[in-house]
Amino acid sequence: MSNNAKEAFLKNQREKGIALVWSAVMLLTLILFTGISIDFARFFLAVHQLHNAADAAALAGAQLVTVGNNSNTRVRTYDLANANYYIGGNSVLLNTNLSNAAGGDIVLGLYFPQRTDPARRFEVNDVNANAVKAAPKCMSGQANPPVSLIFGPIVNINTVDVTRYAIAVSIGGHGAGLIILDPDGNPGLTIDGSSTTLTVNNGAIQVNSEGTGNKGSVWNPAGSNITAQEIDICGARDTFKDEADIP
Repeated sequence: MSNNAKEAFLKNQREKGIALVWSAVMLLTLILFTGISIDFARFFLAVHQLHNAADAAALAGAQLVTVGNNSNTRVRTYDLANANYYIGGNSVLLNTNLSNAAGGDIVLGLYFPQRTDPARRFEVNDVNANAVKAAPKCMSGQANPPVSLIFGPIVNINTVDVTRYAIAVSIGGHGAGLIILDPDGNPGLTIDGSSTTLTVNNGAIQVNSEGTGNKGSVWNPAGSNITAQEIDICGARDTFKDEADIP
């Protein structure tokens, strides 16, 4: 073999060796990205499944929340969550949270849709509740274990936490209610006095009137309170001390 032929042969062998190295690197990179994609898909599937379970559970609980039986509300909420599944075919579990702690899986409370701050719209309250919050959690120490990963252990990430919540509101009053009709052009509902309290248990307040300045009601409290599942007013409301005080 001539020197030129020998050099060409050796060069060809070196190029083949480099190609094999690059092929191995690219194959490993492809496997890594495929694994990451699979684990991300697994995570987002769990998110979607938990969200569906939270929606179904909250809606089921809201159908009973204004009846006043907290135990039945919690059982109904639990049962609907449990009828849903997440990764691995596991049923979604909720802790019943009988103490009604704010961070629990099932929380009864009052929902105020008119509040501009979303964080203040739901208040924990299991006495005059009109809403149910369902918050399934897949994480250590909770009813559902964390979601396991397939390729994550390669980089020492074995599981991932997934949490979701939904709030459902019972629209419309049940039981006792207060209906105020005033066709004579006066504000239908006026509360103007120190420490005045108006309570409507398990019902709504409906005001049908348009008084001076098209005001359906005047509430000018000095330490006054209105407690009702909702207040519906035909006509504008007067300026209140705190809009957030009105359900």
